[in-house]
Amino acid sequence: TTKDNLDLLKKQINNFQDNEQLLNQQIFTLQKESQNLEQQLIENQYSIDSLKTNLQLTLNENEQLKQQYDELQQKNNLLINTNQNLTNQLNEYERQSSDFHSQDISKQMIQKDIRHTPIQEVQIHRITPVRSTYSPNIEEELRQLRTDLTASSAHCSQLEEANRAWQQFHQNQLELFRHKLKDSIPLDENFTLEQIAQHILIYIQQLENNNQLGMTYFNINKN
Repeated sequence: TTKDNLDLLKKQINNFQDNEQLLNQQIFTLQKESQNLEQQLIENQYSIDSLKTNLQLTLNENEQLKQQYDELQQKNNLLINTNQNLTNQLNEYERQSSDFHSQDISKQMIQKDIRHTPIQEVQIHRITPVRSTYSPNIEEELRQLRTDLTASSAHCSQLEEANRAWQQFHQNQLELFRHKLKDSIPLDENFTLEQIAQHILIYIQQLENNNQLGMTYFNINKN
């Protein structure tokens, strides 16, 4: 019986050693998982902070671009109005110029008639001479108006080109931003920047919730 007792004791010791080894292995595994989880939590937090920072920078840049676009639009509208005013003035001066030339032709015809009219009739013509309202400087004003109109039209074209360039730049930035996020967040290619920002905020909230759950689990296992 003593031998049996010793054998039983040895068996119990072996079982205890096996259990201890298994427990140590489990502890090591838990420690490894805990380290991995802690590292994952750190990386998640970094991703959250990075996303928040990039989102804010992008929104700020977009706001600046919108302000620049609005300024371009205001300048463009002002130039369009200026162009219209210059065109109206030019048309008015050209109308006056046409009227003057018509009156000048009539005057020349009257003067021609006078040279072939008896003296008595000449006196009658002199009583009602042809008067012109045409300004002596109208040709110079017309030239200046045409010059101003040409310059204004050229400036309008430059602003329209700048406007198209801005829209293309904005679209490129949007595509670049969407490309950076495609592996993390599913985004529709037709989303506007505001819609992308909303989806990023939802994704960040999900990450923060997962992080909180992971931290709770980590603290429970740690204790």
